[in-house]
Formats: sequence, C-alpha cells, structure tokens
Amino acid sequence: MIAWEERTAPASDQVEPRIENGAQSRSKRPEFDIRPDGDPQPLFEDAEIVEVAPRHYSIRPIFKDAQTIDLRCEVLAEGGRMVTRTADGHVAAVELSCYFRLPARKRDGRTQVARSSKFYRAWTLANGNRRPSRRDRMSPDIFIGRVFRARTRVVKTDSRGKRLPNAQWYSVIDEFLP
Repeated sequence: MIAWEERTAPASDQVEPRIENGAQSRSKRPEFDIRPDGDPQPLFEDAEIVEVAPRHYSIRPIFKDAQTIDLRCEVLAEGGRMVTRTADGHVAAVELSCYFRLPARKRDGRTQVARSSKFYRAWTLANGNRRPSRRDRMSPDIFIGRVFRARTRVVKTDSRGKRLPNAQWYSVIDEFLP
C-alpha cells in the first residue's frame, strides 16, 4: 500500500520561481558528451572495386559463443590514403570495415571455420593463396600491413532486415579479391 503525503501550497510570499523552457532549464540538466563513433564516411557504389590496407581489428562476442571480427581498412587512392573532410573542416582517412562472423566455440575453446566461410577465403588469399594446414592457427594478424583489392557493398537494412533511411546507409567491404 502506498502512503500518500498531503502537501499544501506555500504562502504567496514563498512561491518558488517557475523554471521556463530554455537556457535556464538547460543549465539544470547534467551535461552529456555523446558523440558518434567516428567521422562520417563517403558512400561507395555497390560492387565498386577499391584498394584497401587493413590497419587494425577487433573481435567481439555476439550470441551463443559466436564472434565477429571487425577488420578496419584504410581506402587507398593514387599516391596514398583516400581522405575526406569532416563537417568541422578536419581531414580524416576514409576507412571501411570488413566483418567476419565466426561460429560458436567448441567446448575446448577452439573456433573452427568452414572452408566455405568468408573468413577462410580471405585468410587463404592473404596467405598467398595457400590453404592452412590442419594445425595452423588462422590469426587475423595476417591481414595487417598488406594491400588488397576489395569489393564494396552498401548496407541498406539493419540487423533485423528493416530498411534504413538513405542518410543512414553505409559502405562495407563485401570481399577481398585476388
């Protein structure tokens, strides 16, 4: 049961000033510093062929012990890196991600990828078109510091298949090419 507290209005000489919408009310709110995770990147055409140089990667768990590798690649242009200007005038390198989904880990902690997987095909290409032996560990480090030709893809739907507004479309690397 909730106990209600009765309150009486304060006497007219004790009325607190009313806070209006605007600068006064904004100063009472805590300040949040929320920013996007990176600069806006240019949108590439579907199936456009670009040269990329992978710079770093991150591995994050998704569901049921499965993982995703996010391989971040700088896009190269004639004579160096492709750059873009941000809204505030800064120059930033153009980066694209290549995502690899890895299956759930086995009970002993190992992850086995199928030969038909995107990661296996890309890793084999980076390994000089040599398949890994049975005992090889297929580290994503093999991509770092190399230059690849890649095909881009425009992501137009979210993870649930719902169509994104045009302003939220973004480009990713669909596959590495020989």
